[in-house]
Amino acid sequence: MGRIFFSSSSTNSIIEYAGITSSPNAIIGIYSSATTTISSSTIGGTTDNAIYIKGSSPNLIGHVISSNGANGILIDTNSSPIITANTISNNTVSGIGINFGSAIISGNNISYNKYGISDGVFRGTKRAIVF
Repeated sequence: MGRIFFSSSSTNSIIEYAGITSSPNAIIGIYSSATTTISSSTIGGTTDNAIYIKGSSPNLIGHVISSNGANGILIDTNSSPIITANTISNNTVSGIGINFGSAIISGNNISYNKYGISDGVFRGTKRAIVF
């Protein structure tokens, strides 16, 4: 039962070319203004969200995010990630779920999820720029 957790003291953190799979909870949690770039990795196989973002604006670039029990990426309170060139598929809920946050989403292949990009369960400030 492992996780990767980034908090406000996590500055200029980078994960590249990793294979991160099979955790019962969110695999990667990015919280409280962490400055994080995650790129070119394979992330999946959790019973929860693969990547959970709260209060942060990471760059997520070039991943394969698949086969998770909830969302591939869940964006929560005060978050505005940049999500680019990812393949996000076969997640039980959404490829990308947005609760209270916003995102710039471009060049992704989002398929075979229950929902592609959803506004989540909650009603709040949500904004996605998709191109």
